[in-house]
Formats: sequence, structure tokens, C-alpha cells
Amino acid sequence: MGGQLMVTAPVPRLLAGRCAALACIALLLAPAAWAQNTLPGPLDVQATSGVPVAPPIPTPMASADAAADARADAPTDASAGLATGPGPLVTKSGLRLGVSTGYTHYRESLMQLAGPNLGVQLEWAQPWGLERWVLQAQGLLSAPNYSSPVSGAIDRRTTLDTAWRALYSLSAPGTASAGRWDAGLEWQTYYNDLRGTTSVGHVGYERERYGLWALAGYQSTAAPAQSQGAQHWRLEAAVLLQGLAVSHLSQVSASYGDAVNRQSRGISLRAERSYRYAPGEFRPYLSVSWVDDSDVQRQINASVTEPANTTWQLGLKWFWK
Repeated sequence: MGGQLMVTAPVPRLLAGRCAALACIALLLAPAAWAQNTLPGPLDVQATSGVPVAPPIPTPMASADAAADARADAPTDASAGLATGPGPLVTKSGLRLGVSTGYTHYRESLMQLAGPNLGVQLEWAQPWGLERWVLQAQGLLSAPNYSSPVSGAIDRRTTLDTAWRALYSLSAPGTASAGRWDAGLEWQTYYNDLRGTTSVGHVGYERERYGLWALAGYQSTAAPAQSQGAQHWRLEAAVLLQGLAVSHLSQVSASYGDAVNRQSRGISLRAERSYRYAPGEFRPYLSVSWVDDSDVQRQINASVTEPANTTWQLGLKWFWK
């Protein structure tokens, strides 16, 4: 079933998906003034009311304790955000936990899977004291609906996506005043359970995919870490180095064997933006990937190919402060 079973979804579902995509794009491209439209602080009130602000009275001598407190309060490379901090969209060193929600639309020539997802996000900046490195992990669980003009439809198919990445900053800490570049590797896994009988009597099977990607990213500079509503954006591009697709066809009939296909051509693009507020940080994102046809695995009764596919995904991540 899997590789050659689904295609277009009903029109309302496609319209809903496209409307959601447009809404996410609008949020990604919103101007900086939108995110900073918060209540002014005391200095802002004085400046806008026309009352001149008196300069602070200089202190001739500061005690050693006061000087130490001032140094402790000063931002460091790890706490100053994207301008000098490590890795992509990282505002703090150490391990951070987040959650996410989104919508995924996977499409092949004769089938599609579409539905919402829930996820867990992990991010470790400066692991083991390596200030230029960032490690990230993601797990997305969903139950998308399957549809195909050939093999019918079946709803709520369990799907699990994971991504594991290591990124290295190409800009030295403290020197990325005009933005920063990084590069790295990402390992992706995908499991999709299509077992069951569709609306027209076709029988499905389990599918797995694995892929190693090389990626490069660019991110803008950041406002100071203390700034509420500060926003940063990031763009990524990746190419597929090697992919495997496993189709458990033996679950359909004993006359078939499980097929393992190789995929070696694919590209991925991703845009992400960060907003910081007192409770934490949220990041809307939009990604699209394309993977070409696989090789052909010949069996006694069939020739098996994993078709070219396209995946759209939009969502929102939330990291605790």
C-alpha cells in the first residue's frame, strides 16, 4: 500500500492546510515592531512624554563588592543571545526542554498523509564546554489520515518522526555582529503504520525511512537577551546524502518480500523565527523537503520503487526559560 497508495485530499482539507501555511508565513515575516509592541518601561515613558531624562549621577569610587556584582550582571557570550551565543537560535547555554505542535502534509504521486502533530524538543548548547557546538533532538507523534484515488482512505495512521542534529558555528564567539553561519549533519527517522483495510478493501503495511542530511544555516543577529519580544530569524538549506526506505510488503501477502530501497537525491528548506518573553521563548517555523525516486528492487512478483515525495510542515515550538 504505502508507496503507491495515496494522492489528493478533499478540497476542504487542502484549503485548511494552505490557510494554515499562509498564517504561519505571515507570522514568520512579521516586522520587528510587532514583536516589540509591549508596554514601555520607565525610560520609554519619560522619553515619549517630553520630560528630559537626567543622566545618572556618577559614583567616584565603587566598592569591590559592587564591581563584582556589576561584572556578574553583565551579559556573557552564552547569555547575550544570537549575536554572540552558540549555535542556531540559541539564547542560553546548557540543556533546554521544549514542546511543539504543528501540521504535516506528506504527498506522493498516488497518495498523501496529512494531519496535526505533537512533539518534544531538546536543545543542548555548548555541550561538554564546546562553545561552538549545539546538539538538538526532536520527536513528533501524529496520526494523519491516508487517502488515495487508487487504494481508498483510512484514518488515524500512527506516525513517528525523529531528527537528531549536530551543528557547528562557523563564526567565532563575539564576532557575529552581522549574523552567523553554521553547518552540520542531521539524522532523520520516520515510522508510519499503514496496516489495516482501506475504504476500498486494500491492505496496508508498515513503512520506515532513514536519512542522513548535510545542512547549512544562517541566522540574524539578536537584540540583548534581556529585551522582551526580541526576535531572531534563521534560514536553513540541506541536501540528502543517503536515504533508505523499508516497506514491509510481507504483511500484505506471503508472496512478497520486504523491500529496502535507496534514495540519494533530496533537498530541504526551512525558515524559523524566535520571540522571547518572560515565561520563555517560542519559535514558529515552516519547512519543505523533496526526495526523488529511489532505486528499483526487483522481486519475483513485483518491482518495488519508493516514489518521489514532498513534505510540508509548519508549526510552533515553545522552550521554557
